[in-house]
Amino acid sequence: MFAKRPLISFAAAGFTAALLTILALPAQAEETCYQIGYRYGKCATRVMIEGKCAPEDDVVIPDRCKGLKETEEGTRAGTREVFRAHGLKPKE
Repeated sequence: MFAKRPLISFAAAGFTAALLTILALPAQAEETCYQIGYRYGKCATRVMIEGKCAPEDDVVIPDRCKGLKETEEGTRAGTREVFRAHGLKPKE
């Protein structure tokens, strides 16, 4: 009886660790600078138009993406999407 309990505890701890590892994997995947810029552009434009931004789009551009053409293109695309959704003509 005493031998079963440590084995069950060990198995439960291993299962929990495996679950935590699986849950952490998506968070480790890095977004591209374009994707970050896109979310940033959507958020900034929504704040200007609506006064609020969706929490998932409220991002800070990391140092690795600052000043890159890819980030700027994403920001412009995110801005255009919000403008079009509000019936506004985005600057091309």
